[in-house]
Amino acid sequence: MLSLITHPNFEVTASTLRSTMINVDHGHEILALLGDRPETREFFDQSLLAIAITDSSKDMVTYLLDRLGNTLIVTATMITQASTNWKFGLEIAEMLLDRFPNDIHITDDIILSIMDVNSSDSTDSSKVHDVLQLLFKRVGPEFPVTERLLLGAARSEFEEGDEAVVFRLVLSRFSDILPIPDDVIMAAAENSNAWAAMLLLLRRRKPEIRITEEILCAAIPNMDSYSSLLCNAARHSVRITEKAIETAAKVSDREGFLQVLNAADTNIRITQDILLAAATNYDHNGIQIMWLLLRESMNADEVGIEILEEVLQGDKWGIMSVILKRRGATIRLDKDLIQGWISSERTCRKALKFLLQDKAAEVDSILDAMSADERAEFVERRDQLFKRFEQDSWEDIFKRQGK
Repeated sequence: MLSLITHPNFEVTASTLRSTMINVDHGHEILALLGDRPETREFFDQSLLAIAITDSSKDMVTYLLDRLGNTLIVTATMITQASTNWKFGLEIAEMLLDRFPNDIHITDDIILSIMDVNSSDSTDSSKVHDVLQLLFKRVGPEFPVTERLLLGAARSEFEEGDEAVVFRLVLSRFSDILPIPDDVIMAAAENSNAWAAMLLLLRRRKPEIRITEEILCAAIPNMDSYSSLLCNAARHSVRITEKAIETAAKVSDREGFLQVLNAADTNIRITQDILLAAATNYDHNGIQIMWLLLRESMNADEVGIEILEEVLQGDKWGIMSVILKRRGATIRLDKDLIQGWISSERTCRKALKFLLQDKAAEVDSILDAMSADERAEFVERRDQLFKRFEQDSWEDIFKRQGK
């Protein structure tokens, strides 16, 4: 490397310096060699330092701080920049605070900016937690954690599996005398880490937290079990209506859905919207939830065309099987529907085969009303469909499950 740098034709550019800073082990040493060249002086500025703080090592930042000397402008935003450095951020932030204690002022805005710039589904929340913990130690217990900070922490989203460590840290410093604002509770419910944040709120502030149906609906997509929320809602006599059932039907598994369903009013009506929500629930969950909703004991609407469309446009032959077993006799077809379904490339062929097979008598009567050409085209497509899935029946799923 030294022979390259000392070569008479070697030219230093801003790009050269930025590339050097990526070398976290020896970059500061190489930069020191490059810095002796007269043409490099113009490149050593505040912007180069900002790049080092976010992307390079503590040694590199230290070198640039020394190099800039009296031209250096120190601001608290350097701490925000350091927090985004996933490998060296904590030690850079600590070094900056040690070196410039009178120039870096920690405020609500700085703490919020750290949470904001790091709010990403790829960010390790523990790294953000450690930087914030460092700041809180520096400012001491007298520093007031405001509702604004608590709301920012409740809104911050990080990597999948985040256990709300940032929210836990900020909440631990929030005054026990002050109530938890409603918008903080809602923000925690809407966060992907609600499974941890909501339980934390209920443990820390159980007497004052009131789970409304709106909060419950916000939390359902972000939790697996809702028992603690439902117990709180029951304690405050909050009614669980079709709105919560619809939300749970769309995203929950069977156990979670049953928690909500059993907490709802006993005379609840299972609307088209609820059935449609269940039809959009993928994997095995939608099958199990639709089975529960269409029980004879349930006050369920008939299965409408919109629900059939949803099932036929996805790979949801299992849900179609449930619909046919529970409500097959009530389904009504017409010429436009079956022609549109069988000719559409978006139609799930297996689910359509099950529907046409179960409603064979009705389909035959519709065929009688078609023109000869229409009938021939439909029959040809249907025969191809039946041949492709000749070994499959909508009753198969119930034979396997013993229903």
